[in-house]
Amino acid sequence: MSSKRLNRTDVGIKRMVLSRIGTNLNHARATVILNKAIAWIAEIVLGLPKVIMTRLKMTVVTALAIALVVMSFPIEASAVGAAPLDVSGIGTLNSGNVTFQGELELGAVFTSLIPGPGGNWHFSLSGDCVWKVNPAVTIAGRGYVVGSLPLLNSDTGHIRLSLDRLFLQHELSRVRAIIGKQAINWGVASVFRPTDLITPRGSDMSGKGRQGKVLGSLFFRTSPLTGVEVVLGENLYAGRAEFRIGQTNLGIIGLIERRNLSGNSDVSGSMNGNVSGRADSANTVGVDFQGGLKGLYGEICHTWQDTAAQSSNTTYPDIPSATSATSGTIGWKTVLPGGNLVFAEYCRNHVNLGHTGIVTQLAAAGITHQYDEFTTFNLVGLADLTDGNWTATGTLTSVLADNLDLNCGLSVTKGPLAQAQVMLKWYL
Repeated sequence: MSSKRLNRTDVGIKRMVLSRIGTNLNHARATVILNKAIAWIAEIVLGLPKVIMTRLKMTVVTALAIALVVMSFPIEASAVGAAPLDVSGIGTLNSGNVTFQGELELGAVFTSLIPGPGGNWHFSLSGDCVWKVNPAVTIAGRGYVVGSLPLLNSDTGHIRLSLDRLFLQHELSRVRAIIGKQAINWGVASVFRPTDLITPRGSDMSGKGRQGKVLGSLFFRTSPLTGVEVVLGENLYAGRAEFRIGQTNLGIIGLIERRNLSGNSDVSGSMNGNVSGRADSANTVGVDFQGGLKGLYGEICHTWQDTAAQSSNTTYPDIPSATSATSGTIGWKTVLPGGNLVFAEYCRNHVNLGHTGIVTQLAAAGITHQYDEFTTFNLVGLADLTDGNWTATGTLTSVLADNLDLNCGLSVTKGPLAQAQVMLKWYL
């Protein structure tokens, strides 16, 4: 009897142990499932702000485009028994208010005079078309054709076509809204513009080389000389506010740009330690000032990556993941008693790549001399104070007729290397 009782007791103990083990296993499975559910919910919650901001931005841009298009067409309404609504001006379409301005430029560009001759024949045809739909709405576009033909020791030629501007603008009182391919002109310096971030100027340091982007911009004028501007683009949020203190205009800018390091369209921001498909967010703040101050002007900006976008790079360990940069320009310009305009600028860039810092220092100076009412001479010198390189460029512009200009230029770079061009420009 005692042996049977012991056997029954062992069986009961085994059943209890197995039951307890099963309970523990079920509890472990429930814990794992609960942890996965919490992680999934947290991922959704953390990703909501990005999704909401993207949808909100697209909704704002779409609503702005629809509003601009709707407001571009006539609106006529009248109440029964009341006088007709006066819609002259903003409510009238006039297809005859279309203007076109073209420029044809022909000449020779000598890409090398020293150490040996080399160059191309150069031609460019550009056109600006503006349709004044009504006093408040304007549709504008700009396109150009640029080409070159072989000349001295050159056996290559090319032709390039581009539509550089195409946008719809609505301006009413103090508000101006633009949507389409446009250019944003920020910065006050003559040569080095750290705050000109959205559509920077080309290498020729003129507005003509500024490439357009598809953007939506809204500008509100607070005074004849100041205003607030908001810019929205693909993965881009930016704004600039300008204030006036005495005779000095002070501008404050902010910019957030989300970029994909691999060029992939996936900008989900997955931080897996691999460069492929990784996205980061670049944040920029800046300040610029000009006016008064005995001709002094300047601008400075600081850019850094979003903390959430920084991660270790296991695939390419030589590429640092955390970067920041600070760039500043201080300059001075004035008009001399003889009417000559002179300027001088100093720019310093400090880039922080992980534990490594890179500093570059640049300087520029120039003078514009008007020989007579038809002839102007410009001389600009650029120098890299870090490595000692320099470039001096002189240009001569002469008005030959009402619609014909002669432009000559000579550039000499340390090496030595010399380039030159002789161009005739017709205004069509």
